[in-house]
Amino acid sequence: MGVHAFRTDRAAQKIRNPALTLLATWLAKIFIPAIGIYAVQRKTSLTLKGQAKEKFEELIYMASLQEMAGKTSSQEKQLLKSIMQKSELLKMNPTAGNRIPRHLLPKGLDVSNLFKVNLCGYHRMVYTLDINAEEVAVFVLWIITHPEYDRIFGYRKR
Repeated sequence: MGVHAFRTDRAAQKIRNPALTLLATWLAKIFIPAIGIYAVQRKTSLTLKGQAKEKFEELIYMASLQEMAGKTSSQEKQLLKSIMQKSELLKMNPTAGNRIPRHLLPKGLDVSNLFKVNLCGYHRMVYTLDINAEEVAVFVLWIITHPEYDRIFGYRKR
């Protein structure tokens, strides 16, 4: 279960006067927990969709074949381990990735937000969030290489 807390330190940093900053920080620490809105508990779920699901299943298959062959370490195993670690991170903090700017979103993709997480071996995991009152749903859309990511989001070599 992820805990989404209100950020009070950023609001206090915007105040230029040191005395007011101290007062705002002190009030935030006292007042917000006292009225019970400091942390909102929401269930967080993670789902692989489309290409991400296919890639994950392919990696599991390749890793199992390599394990049967006696290989102890491979790129597929490292990528699989990285995906599992980042999935756990996203369950704890769904906004842990870097937000992709709206002007870079692909035209045919009907989402309001898009994030990316860097994986090992120059791979990217691209996901979106669906937030409602009870739950935060993380939908992983793509697990792609860096050149694929550049092509999809319109980055060019200089």
